[in-house]
Amino acid sequence: MSTRPDAPVVIIGAGLAGWTAARELRKLHPDLPITLITADSGDFYAKPALSNALALRKSPAQLVNTPGAQMAAQQGVQLLANTRVSRIDRAAKQVISLKGAFDYGQLILATGAQPIRPPMQGNAAAQVLSVNSLEDYAIFYEKLAACPYKTGIVSYENHSDLDAPKAAPCRVLIMGAGLIGCEFANDLAASGHAVTVVDPSPRPLAALLPEAASFALQSALDKLGVVWKLGASVLSVDLDVCGAVVATLPGVELMIAVIVLSDIGL
Repeated sequence: MSTRPDAPVVIIGAGLAGWTAARELRKLHPDLPITLITADSGDFYAKPALSNALALRKSPAQLVNTPGAQMAAQQGVQLLANTRVSRIDRAAKQVISLKGAFDYGQLILATGAQPIRPPMQGNAAAQVLSVNSLEDYAIFYEKLAACPYKTGIVSYENHSDLDAPKAAPCRVLIMGAGLIGCEFANDLAASGHAVTVVDPSPRPLAALLPEAASFALQSALDKLGVVWKLGASVLSVDLDVCGAVVATLPGVELMIAVIVLSDIGL
């Protein structure tokens, strides 16, 4: 099958790489047809803000810098939002999705990396969260907002709730003491949540920082109330009869949590 002469450049992915590719192509070729396909809304946001938005009291909607439809109009591209690509037919030069097949002249893959999901046992292993996109953050944000406190249900839209004393803070178990895991630990603890960090390394950011700097970071997070379970990994995640999440560590140590967040490989 020959490609149509007017087949567009198709970009898969609406993150920073995808939108930057669209913008730079438009600068070089004002009349080039460009189609951007993304599984999410296509909204433009700063991904690093995902791990420090809670302390800044930012809702998912407040993290959006430019809505996807507005970005598409600005760059003169066709945006196919909420469209998940199932396969690429290289012979026919088509991108196949549940919404149909789309011809391309040239194809750019800008989907980014996927979080590492370590093998775990337990009936709640599938409920372990990772925050690698705005949609992931929205799910995480809603689960945090639904955590019950003795002062009522916390609402990140209401500053008075954030300032209220929390007698039973939401216990979040973070898997991974790397850069993103430590950022989330800081963000959650600064927001009043109880945080436990589990990592097989002997100290946080062990692969990135010298020992003195690593221990200084650990000490600073200690002061915010972060609990460390270093030299350990989560073996299984289960729901108990009361609906709490129970994470099993080596030595049959049990950790009770409301949310388990995996930041391994992020």
